[in-house]
Amino acid sequence: MTTRIAGRSYGSCTDYDGDGWMDLCIIEGTVPNAPGQTQLYHATGHGTFTRHTLGTPAFMLNAVSWADYDNDGDPDLFVSAITDPSRLWRNDGRGQFTTDNLGLPTDGDTLHAAWADYDNDGDLDIALGSFANTRLYRNEGGARFVPDATLAGAYGFPTWADYDNDGHVDLLAAIGQVSPQKAALYHNNGDGTFTRVSEVFTEQADSWMGSAWGDYDNDGFLDVLLLHTGPRIRLYHNLKNANHWLKFTLIGTASNRDAIGAKVRVLATIGGSPSGNCAR
Repeated sequence: MTTRIAGRSYGSCTDYDGDGWMDLCIIEGTVPNAPGQTQLYHATGHGTFTRHTLGTPAFMLNAVSWADYDNDGDPDLFVSAITDPSRLWRNDGRGQFTTDNLGLPTDGDTLHAAWADYDNDGDLDIALGSFANTRLYRNEGGARFVPDATLAGAYGFPTWADYDNDGHVDLLAAIGQVSPQKAALYHNNGDGTFTRVSEVFTEQADSWMGSAWGDYDNDGFLDVLLLHTGPRIRLYHNLKNANHWLKFTLIGTASNRDAIGAKVRVLATIGGSPSGNCAR
């Protein structure tokens, strides 16, 4: 089925009710000076979707990010907004959502959100990127979020990846839609602090609009793709180090076959101490 949606739209897929079919969340009609809506498209399993509106219209909604922040087995949703408040929506597992930001800011000014367990405590924390910086909020067991750090110079669109395979996820932020900017790469030191590091793709300011990580050559280390506002992209190969890695092939059984939304928990010894990492 092909669905035509008016205005600029941003979306993300997940099986939010665990019925084995991939559903879709889309922000519709996000144009300046006009309110947008967060729409859930529920897959019926027969090649069609039913639409459900989440919340009320809001100005300058910008992105949606799924994550099971409370570890109850179903994906929850964070909707980023630039002017109106951003919202955290809790999924009850039966297709119903309630909103409570649990300490996350409601001041808007959020271009994009990225989830990761950056402190290796077993639950997903969140990075909120803006035009000024990236703010990190630590998840306290799914009950609340507390501000943990502000990374100056990390503008816009954050993405997480353990690029050096040391067991701690690092953060990359890329932006440049308004004026050329340098991408900002922050190394996770494993003690709650981050250090900005320089790599070849951070040395030159350009018109970036985001990034994506993936091991395209299957050597065990994550490479990075920088998206450009113009008709081109930049792909950078990770030159790797002596650290090790594991890879998993997941097949969904109780839910969608691609296992989208699954979590893998690994207990490893990092720096002489046992550490558990939660990866999505």
